[in-house]
Amino acid sequence: RGCECRFPPINLLLFLLIRVIFSMDRIQITKCEAEVMDVVWAKGQVTVNDVVDGIRRDLAYTTIMTTMRILEEKNIVRRGEKIGRAFTYVPNVTREQVRVGMLSDLTDHLFGGSVRSLVLSLMESEHVSKSDIAALREAADKLEESQSANDERKISNE
Repeated sequence: RGCECRFPPINLLLFLLIRVIFSMDRIQITKCEAEVMDVVWAKGQVTVNDVVDGIRRDLAYTTIMTTMRILEEKNIVRRGEKIGRAFTYVPNVTREQVRVGMLSDLTDHLFGGSVRSLVLSLMESEHVSKSDIAALREAADKLEESQSANDERKISNE
């Protein structure tokens, strides 16, 4: 008798995948953490002194060190190699991952999950140039095309 491989039913796999995706924490960072991360993303690998030198405002070494420790605890940066007595830090997430997480939270908390309300609020409260409007139209057109293509695939698969 040969080896019998048993896999869980596909429904269980889908359930577990969905559960993992929706249980992932959205990445949230404070204004100070964002300033530190700007330096980390720009340089790729930094020491605390690199951040002190690269940050736009005057912050104490200990403040930066504490912020780096918090970012490490949040799994946003990770320790790299040690250079002399100083540890290096490298980004563990992309700027886009942080942007998506924070924007999703903002949309949920201030706009009841409505992307439409968020966009309309931005357009009403900020100076919006003609090029901004053109870019928004282009993005909306691309999104609409993408959704239409997805809808057509669903229909053809049924």
